[in-house]
Amino acid sequence: MRARNGWTRALAATALLAASFVMSGCGSDGATRGGGSHVGAALGGVGFEPGDAVSDEVSVTWKNLDPGNPPVTQTLVNASSETGRLLKSGRASSTATRVISDQDMGTMLDELEDLDFFDHATSGLGLTNAPSTTGRRGIVVVTRGAKTWGMMLTPGMGQTPVPKVYTDCKKLIFAVHGAVQGFEVKINADPDRVFSAPSIRMKRR
Repeated sequence: MRARNGWTRALAATALLAASFVMSGCGSDGATRGGGSHVGAALGGVGFEPGDAVSDEVSVTWKNLDPGNPPVTQTLVNASSETGRLLKSGRASSTATRVISDQDMGTMLDELEDLDFFDHATSGLGLTNAPSTTGRRGIVVVTRGAKTWGMMLTPGMGQTPVPKVYTDCKKLIFAVHGAVQGFEVKINADPDRVFSAPSIRMKRR
């Protein structure tokens, strides 16, 4: 297993994230131009170990569950997934979903493993069956094929590793999501819903 330094790299790269993305550009296949990597850009492009490309349907999501805050969702999907293909082709759009390459998604899964996500996540927990616990804050969900792993932050977890693992995973998702170009239109729509739309002009973030 790789050294557990994924989030250390992400922290060191935060200040360079925007500049890395602007300099590298973005290709329509979910990878940065010139053979770059969205995960690599989010981690500063230094010392990260690329993962194996995934070949199935994979998504990584953070969603706010606190009613006192805006209903924000950030999702990453791999380029060869059904959603990834729809978004890239312009036959669908989303305000919340970003597409990364299959190899970047493999790297993303490795980074989440390094952050102990799979050690503390609940198998079978997803966005559709998250319990309505009082005071819940948010949830991180990995979906691979028919399987899901979820980690929900709720009150009373202060004496467990979950709050730190959850926060580190959330920040990693934010960093990669922020480094990826979006496929979206500005309409009044549910941010969790990927919907059919005409082909749109992609905009650099």
